[in-house]
Amino acid sequence: MRWAGGQLLVLLWAFTSRASSLNIPFEVEQPPTITNHTAGPIIALPFDSTLTIRCDAKGNPPPEYRWTKDGQELNLPNIPTIKTDNRNGTFMFHKKHFTQFRGKYRCFAFNKLGTAMTEEIEIIVP
Repeated sequence: MRWAGGQLLVLLWAFTSRASSLNIPFEVEQPPTITNHTAGPIIALPFDSTLTIRCDAKGNPPPEYRWTKDGQELNLPNIPTIKTDNRNGTFMFHKKHFTQFRGKYRCFAFNKLGTAMTEEIEIIVP
């Protein structure tokens, strides 16, 4: 019986020393989770020069982003005063575009494992 315990100890030592030389990645794939977003409603006031709508998420692989406006896919026009951040779903636009961007927005962060979405963010322009 004593010999079997010693043999088990040797096998355990051999396994753990071999396992420590394996390269096991620490990153585990995970679906997106929204970590920070703009809460609505947002009232765009005349003295505001810009308006920023934020959507940050984490996930592995890193999430991609898309937005909807009033339930339709949002394709931001290629205008120099509209800025987007490719690292997250944040976009900013200048006050001359406020009326064009009034409506209800929703951010979707997605990767191959799933999709996370924000609550609706309403932009109100008086």
